[in-house]
Amino acid sequence: MLRLQHQSKKVLECHVCGKPAEGTGVVEGARIDLCGDCADYARDFHYYPQPARERAPQVQPPLVVKKPLAQFEVVEDYSKKLREARERKGWTRDDLCKRTLISLQEITSFEEGRVKPKIEQARKLEFVLGVKLLEEQEAENERVPLTETELERMARENASRRSSNGRPTLADLVEIKKRK
Repeated sequence: MLRLQHQSKKVLECHVCGKPAEGTGVVEGARIDLCGDCADYARDFHYYPQPARERAPQVQPPLVVKKPLAQFEVVEDYSKKLREARERKGWTRDDLCKRTLISLQEITSFEEGRVKPKIEQARKLEFVLGVKLLEEQEAENERVPLTETELERMARENASRRSSNGRPTLADLVEIKKRK
């Protein structure tokens, strides 16, 4: 008792009631296909194994090279700029505290030049006061990818540490900095 469903899928029918079969069991000495409702009439009932679901092929996301985030630093004359901008707006230090949610002690320390504001605090102050407190810091030791010729040169310079097979080792390419 087979029933064709959706072109090529075969669905077994229960031999007792005709519903789609879910497993097999022994009824009156014969192993037959049965639905879940009729399984109570059988001995040694077993459900069919569930077909493995087809998984969509895993697609690798494209490799994205992230640019290093720009480093910012607070300008040297931040205290003077803060005080002058606040006074231009006619605000007290307490007014500035309420508008930026930075404590009065911190604002006082910034204006007196005792403490530099953190980057997040400087951004808030820039926004509220309309002054420039952050400047982009240039990368001092920006790493440049090595070319193969540079790698070969480094390997030749460190030839004394070569492995037994004569090929360059990782140590040939690494410069070790010692603590002073």
